[in-house]
Amino acid sequence: MELKKLDMDDIKRRILYGLIILSLLPLITMFYINLKQDKWETDRNFYGKESSEDQLKITQNTYQKYECSSKKITKKKELGNMRYYYRDKNHINFEANEEEYNKYIKDSDIFYVYKPKCQISYHSDNGKLTADFTGKKISFEPGTFNSAELRSITKLVH
Repeated sequence: MELKKLDMDDIKRRILYGLIILSLLPLITMFYINLKQDKWETDRNFYGKESSEDQLKITQNTYQKYECSSKKITKKKELGNMRYYYRDKNHINFEANEEEYNKYIKDSDIFYVYKPKCQISYHSDNGKLTADFTGKKISFEPGTFNSAELRSITKLVH
């Protein structure tokens, strides 16, 4: 009888030690990741030290096209002028005046709006960095970033 009691105590102790080790695994993992973080995150470690703004290249300067439904337009009269507001679930929100509404939206079920988009890249011996930017300005005709905007985006990346 005493032999079985010792075995039960030993089993309980082993279960307790196992639970303690399992509860410490997230903490051990966190310390390991913190130790290896500098080695794994090489992007931050070498791009800023080696590069200059002149080495960053604009590889793409285009636009992104969004399809919109004229059913989601709401009309409001403000100070004697009609304003047209568009809101949808894809977070495309803009307003149009009467002239834009008559030219682009009035007689269509579906119309398109555009946002400028660009991509900047940098190549080094340690790897490649690419950054994609989409502008906030929405227009009814395709447009790209102008040179002043591209310079400010390049400075932001550097």
